[in-house]
Amino acid sequence: MKTIAEYKQMLAAEGLLASDNAETADFSQEVTDVSYNSLTVKPGTLFLCKGANFKEAYLADALAKGACGYVAARDMNMGPDVPCLVTGDIRAAISKISAFYFNRSWDKGLKLIGLTGTKGKSTTATMIKAILDLYRGREIGFSSGIYTYDGQHREKSRKLTTPETIELHRLLDGCVRNDCRYLVMEVSSQGLKYDRVADLHYEVCGFLNISEDHISEAEHSDMEDYFTSKLKICPDSRSRIACVNLDMDKTYLPRVLAAAQASCEKTVTFGFDSAAEVQGLAVEEGPGYIVVKAVLDGREEVFRVNIGGGYNGSNALAAIAICRQLGVPIETISEGLAHVKVAGRMETYTLDRNVDDRGLRT
Repeated sequence: MKTIAEYKQMLAAEGLLASDNAETADFSQEVTDVSYNSLTVKPGTLFLCKGANFKEAYLADALAKGACGYVAARDMNMGPDVPCLVTGDIRAAISKISAFYFNRSWDKGLKLIGLTGTKGKSTTATMIKAILDLYRGREIGFSSGIYTYDGQHREKSRKLTTPETIELHRLLDGCVRNDCRYLVMEVSSQGLKYDRVADLHYEVCGFLNISEDHISEAEHSDMEDYFTSKLKICPDSRSRIACVNLDMDKTYLPRVLAAAQASCEKTVTFGFDSAAEVQGLAVEEGPGYIVVKAVLDGREEVFRVNIGGGYNGSNALAAIAICRQLGVPIETISEGLAHVKVAGRMETYTLDRNVDDRGLRT
């Protein structure tokens, strides 16, 4: 348990505290939870006022339910006795507050693998999970647009590819408590742009590709905003090792490599480009599977991948490159890919065509 005063001190140290009313309000109260959803507030919750559509009624409801104070971009005038922390950057403050609440447990007990790119994140993440499940000897943590898993609870994802900050931090904390050791996650452009992952550090990140997507008033104003949001997976030592696809659009590749080389301890390339360190040689397609021939560690290897579609050869190379950087043996990578199943992606269905007594197929 930490007091509101300790949250105040933390925000001040991070340069995120604009003002407070500690002179009139009791900041010695203990914070038992943090939330930006008034429906989940319970006594002792520090309420976070966020969102373009935020209404004062949400804060009033939270206080009526026992919230001990609130954090907002301005003083909401709830009275001098209600603890108020004002910040100039509410999203950055939420990330710091949530990480402070969970004691950044993921820094001590979890290796994070983050994947960004326009296409292939879910498939690549599932490939990596299949490999690391085998390597770890049990299921690792997972966060994608398909589902999340913290070592005990599996939940279907709702709207966001990358969960909002508190939900994401709670998932990571659960993975630590459940001894997952690893978590692989999709990192969306929105998750990066709006600081949902600002307090995470990836052991390995993968930059898969880039093409036009999510360009709208509600998401990214233009392609440059979309691309620079994705680049945020590298700066400030956010990722220790970067794995970069040399086959991506050459308009953006040099900037991705420059960002990775400037910020990460190590940059590894993959792809069918002859300069790639994990180099794909060929992809052969079969019914419900592909065979990827690749050169890595100076040797030619063959991987049978239990998912169809020749384009998934690129996703397989990404998974191979990332898992090798995690120290996974080639034999384990090969076995994991041979048994991977990706829900909703290139699944094979067999129709049972029966003939009725009229000679018609049913």
